[in-house]
Parts: sequence; C-alpha cells; structure tokens
Amino acid sequence: MENNIWETYLSRVSETMGDYGDDTIDVFALNLGTSTHRLIDTIKSEMKFKQDFKAEKIKNLGDILYACACLQIYYQLPSNRYANMFIYDIQLQGEGVLEVDYMEMYANLLADLVELTEAILENDIDYVAFVVSKITCFVFDICAISSITPIKCLGISVTENKVVNTPAAETPVEKYNKQFLLSKQDAKQNKSIEVLIDIIQHKSNPLYQGLKIKYGNKTKSFKSKFIIKDFFELSNFVALELKESSYRLNYTPKLREVFDKLKDKIFMGYLSGEALYSVKEVINKEHKDLPAGRTVFIDRRRYRPVLMDNNMKTLTDLLDYINTLPKK
Repeated sequence: MENNIWETYLSRVSETMGDYGDDTIDVFALNLGTSTHRLIDTIKSEMKFKQDFKAEKIKNLGDILYACACLQIYYQLPSNRYANMFIYDIQLQGEGVLEVDYMEMYANLLADLVELTEAILENDIDYVAFVVSKITCFVFDICAISSITPIKCLGISVTENKVVNTPAAETPVEKYNKQFLLSKQDAKQNKSIEVLIDIIQHKSNPLYQGLKIKYGNKTKSFKSKFIIKDFFELSNFVALELKESSYRLNYTPKLREVFDKLKDKIFMGYLSGEALYSVKEVINKEHKDLPAGRTVFIDRRRYRPVLMDNNMKTLTDLLDYINTLPKK
C-alpha cells in the first residue's frame, strides 16, 4: 500500500469539512475537544462494564484524526511524521507489554488540548502543528494498545462525515438580528450599560430623519437629517454622558440594515486623537496578531466611533464636511 494515504485522506476531508465563516476555527477546535471526550467516555465504559467497545473506539479515534486533519487544512500545516505510518498494522503484541496508565495518558491529552487552544488564540501556527502531531501520536498509541489498525480509523471518519450539515447562509435579516442579540448579551454579561441606537423614520416619510438612543430610562434624539453629523453628535454625547460608566453600543437590526446599504458610501470608523481609522485599521494597529474570526473589543476610551467616508483621514476632514452641511 502506498504511503500517500494521509494526503489522500486530507483531500477527502477538505471536501466534507465545511466552512462556518468566522466560526470555522472554533468549530474545528471544538470538534477535537468533543471527539476526545467521547473517546475517554468509551474507555471509561470498557473499564466499568469489562467489555471491549472496539467499534466505538475506532469511530472516536477516527473523529479525532478528522478534527486534526481539519486543523491541518485550515492552517495549511505540513503533514507530521506520523502521516506515513497508516500503512502499518501497529500493535503491542506478545509478552512484555507494559501495563497502560490511562489516567496519565488522558491527563497528557487534556493538557495537549489546553495547549492547542492557547496556540490557536495566540495564532502560534508552529505550536499548533506541534500539538496536532502530539495528538496524532496519542491516536497511534491507543491503536497499538487496542490492536486497532490505524487505517480503519481513517475510513470510518470519512464515511461518517461524508455529508456535511453546513448551515444555510444567513439572510441579512437573520444576520442583523444575531448581531443585535449578541451585543445585548455581551452588555449583560459584562454588567455594562446597553446604549441602544436606532434610526428615526416615519411611515409617511421613509427618508432618513435622524438617530435616537436609549440607555436605562433615558432617551435622546439627534435630528439634523444628516446621518454622519447625527452619529458624530451622538457619539460625543454618549462619551461625555457615560464617561464614568462601562457601556456597550448596540445598533438595532433596522439601523444595521441601513449601515449595510450605505457601506459603499460611508462606513463605521474610529476617531483617536486627531486621526480617523477604519475598523480594519484599528484591528491591524491594536490586534495584528489575533487570528481571523476572533472577537475584537475596541477600547472606547481611545477610539470613539464615527461614520466616515474614504476621503476622511482626520478629525478636521470630518468637521469640514459637517460644517458644509445645510443648517436647519
């Protein structure tokens, strides 16, 4: 049998692993964690009932290998030194087999999972590769102890994952509602004041009328009829009014939809000192080592949210624009 089994396996995995957008790496890492938990549970059942659950172990080990393959593909890691060992029937046979300390093995495996999580959070790709290699070695150890041919684990994992239940793409309305609810939950979890920002529109006049905020039992409106100006005044008001408080800005789904429609003309940015930055520029400046898909929290004390266009680079540019607008 040729020794390119693992590369062929990676090709099959890439066809079934799915794409979960910003949550992709989280899904893959959690898959590895849950697969490991199921294996430990199977071993526990063997000890408890004094029975051999080899079929379950093969599936569990296959799920672990599948999760490792997903990580390798996602991070474009080179295949580790165990990739060519699937052609062998590795078993511990005959006399002299040492008694296995499962507790120690699983303690080391759980420690590996913690290290993997830290490596992913720190975007340390080399260490991700190292830990994935260690976990693959663990799979071979279990195969050897349990008289399982490793290639069987590969086969069943591809079969089990041949249909990927990738969720249907979110509709814009679903996306806006999800973002709104997540921001609301974030404010609650952090015991922060939720500043709810909404758009003022009337059924009789669908044109933009202004913005309004609600925080606690207080409300305030900004109605210049120019959204960049209204948002600038709103942002200044909130920064001064709540300067001693912890707060989170949350935009209603209706306002998020408006921002989305205007994104080719104006977009959310941040004012720091005299300079204006896009969201991407702030992330690159403050969180350049953060892996893709991670939640980013922007320090409101250093960066004040504003609406801007591509021609605005400084506070002066923004104020010049606002001062050219017609007065009420």
